[in-house]
Amino acid sequence: MQLSKIDLSSFHDFPPQPSAHTALCLSLNAKGELSMNTALRRAMGEIRDFHGMYSDEKGQILLYRNETPNVHFSKSGGISKNRALAETLEGLGFKLPLRYDVEWVEELHAWLGICQEMAPPPEKEGSMKKRQLSRRERDMMEEAITRVCKAMGIPEKDPELRQVAWAALLDVYRDDPAGFTGGRMRGWRRAYRLAWDALEAERKDRWRSLYQLSLDKPLGNDTENTLLQLLHSPSGGFENSVCLYEYLQRQHPDVRRVAMGMMEGETLEQLHGCYRWSWDHTYWAFNQLRAAMEEYLRI
Repeated sequence: MQLSKIDLSSFHDFPPQPSAHTALCLSLNAKGELSMNTALRRAMGEIRDFHGMYSDEKGQILLYRNETPNVHFSKSGGISKNRALAETLEGLGFKLPLRYDVEWVEELHAWLGICQEMAPPPEKEGSMKKRQLSRRERDMMEEAITRVCKAMGIPEKDPELRQVAWAALLDVYRDDPAGFTGGRMRGWRRAYRLAWDALEAERKDRWRSLYQLSLDKPLGNDTENTLLQLLHSPSGGFENSVCLYEYLQRQHPDVRRVAMGMMEGETLEQLHGCYRWSWDHTYWAFNQLRAAMEEYLRI
């Protein structure tokens, strides 16, 4: 076919593909734990106090920034506990856990959350009608989350991590409820995989935050020196530089590699790629280095 026969002006870009790591979400479980996902925490910045309201008909919530606060989210995890809210919504017929897709409404100066369980997409004729999870299915999903956490070596009782996994599981369930019925396993396999990916993304985000905090934090109460400052300019001149170098030689080889790399101006991302370490091992080596340098200052 000749190019002249194609009207490029009639073509349009594909719409952006939704991502679990960029969507702004808020989830509520049966214990009354209201949890922001990582993307929402970033979007809200440092603000953690809001005036919250809920709709008993449309499955919506509002979080006002400039009104008298009645809900506070933790700064690091973005979690607020309100058992009374969970009981109220259950009394209205909502089946917990719930997930709200969140967006900013400029006219209200508020965040609007829309409960996805109350706003399913239009069903095609002949398609399976969506239903709520049974108690047995909820228990199975809880067990699946526990297995994923154990397999990944992360705290299985961390409420924020469990909410991240729940959000991924509910996404799969809403897309393909038939995959969870009878002896079908396709839904569970996909849910397990997406929960793993979501938890891995959350873990990396936590590690990055901890890494940046560790870089900027003084190594001890008696010094203002940060890790980078001490590595680049050991106090006491040449003699202390030699002592520091000998001290680093006694550390784990990968801890030593991180130290030498940072002395040469390399970032943790560059070291991760250079040595082909997993992110878990990369951050482990960095944290071991920080602990070793804190001990070095106490010698």
